[in-house]
Amino acid sequence: RTEIVTAGRERSHVISSPLVPRRATPSVQMTPVGWITTMGLQRFEQRLERMVEGAFSKALRGGIQPVEIARRLTREMDLLRRVGVRGLIAPNVFVVTLSPSDADRFQSFADVLARELGDAAREHARSEGYVFVGPVEVEIRSDPSTRAGRYRVTAEVREGLDGLAAASLIL
Repeated sequence: RTEIVTAGRERSHVISSPLVPRRATPSVQMTPVGWITTMGLQRFEQRLERMVEGAFSKALRGGIQPVEIARRLTREMDLLRRVGVRGLIAPNVFVVTLSPSDADRFQSFADVLARELGDAAREHARSEGYVFVGPVEVEIRSDPSTRAGRYRVTAEVREGLDGLAAASLIL
């Protein structure tokens, strides 16, 4: 049986058959050599993504859309998640870096955009079973070294005040 799985712009092919055993996906409990290989592949994938997105942004000239930033934010969560005692720990602090011209376009609704991106991160965490060790924070910055139509999303895990995780309501 051949199964093709498509997620967003990425495509991966999963071939499963009774004759070909499925390989487990890499986990956090790999050897240091495995970490280096995974990190190298992630860096290569990020470079390739920047090249492809740069080519498309030049061709389309539509400017950055909030949904693109939200997709990148959730992708960073997936890439940087770690196994913790209570489950998969996801980054909870995000910095979105835009070019000055793109930051000016978003200036009138930057606070709303930051809240919406935080909501998107929380929703993605719920759907993937991730936990946070602190409140979700999103900051939008302008950087003159960032070219128009490009942006960066950096993510990190930051503990809440007094070592307490963000509160949640379970219904």
